[in-house]
Amino acid sequence: MNNHKLATLVLLCCTSLYGCGGGESNHTGVGHDLASSLAATSWQTSCSPYNKFPSDDLSDAWNVRIKLSINAALQASYRSEYFHPNDKNCTNMLFDTLHITTLSIKGKVMTVESIEAYALDETFSFFSGNKNLPPLYSLIYLDVEKLHFGRPPANHSSAQHSSANAATGKTPDTRHTSISLNDYFRKVIR
Repeated sequence: MNNHKLATLVLLCCTSLYGCGGGESNHTGVGHDLASSLAATSWQTSCSPYNKFPSDDLSDAWNVRIKLSINAALQASYRSEYFHPNDKNCTNMLFDTLHITTLSIKGKVMTVESIEAYALDETFSFFSGNKNLPPLYSLIYLDVEKLHFGRPPANHSSAQHSSANAATGKTPDTRHTSISLNDYFRKVIR
């Protein structure tokens, strides 16, 4: 009978301990450390040339700077500021756009450059261009005060990849596979 009382007591103690928060947290899991590092942060790209339709005939249409804010719920606000092509320092903004997304960090993956990154699912909830944008399946990599996002591999060609398995980011199976260490957001310290 004493063994039965002892087993019941141990079971009640474990149940109470778990119910009071002594057990595993609901916030642990894949990417928890990265999510904690990203929560309530601000980031910014440097002023750089941008042309939505690159070709040899056209010079850069704009200079652009992107400001990124990520809240504690991992909701990201991207504000893209556009500047005249001659405004190389991005001092006089002409117009801007806003994207609001929810970031969902998945498991670790190895990029084609052998960088250990995380899979990232990004769901768009608002775009100032009044378009419904589909989810983006990409990568995310944090290197101290530099934040990198995935992209299709630089040497991506239709000869190497069929459209069914290209790293377009349109589905989880076609998630981006590359990260450029030269293309990043720098952390803004407030």
